[in-house]
Amino acid sequence: MKFAILLCALLLASPARAEWKPIESIETYAVSGQSAEQLYLSIGEKGPLVGAAGGGRRVIAHTFFKLTWQRDYQPQGSACVLKSARPKLIITYTLPKPARKLDPALQARWDR
Repeated sequence: MKFAILLCALLLASPARAEWKPIESIETYAVSGQSAEQLYLSIGEKGPLVGAAGGGRRVIAHTFFKLTWQRDYQPQGSACVLKSARPKLIITYTLPKPARKLDPALQARWDR
């Protein structure tokens, strides 16, 4: 929570905030089945693996982010001060996607 507050404060204080936008991407993994139960089981078998190597667990979806900064330091007297800091935020969502076309009723449930 403290990180989110700090990030918001930095972004609002930046003079270049109007130019800044996060980069978002969606990655999918294929799941199979022609019923809700089959799709759910496939998600459990093929979902993203999170956690420590060897002790991880499968999840339905996953969000990953990478935050880096482009900083401009300027000399001011005998010091070097931060003139601007521009964030670069890359957000990647990993979501399940049916491998085959679903029947209309199941597709409607999937889309909700």
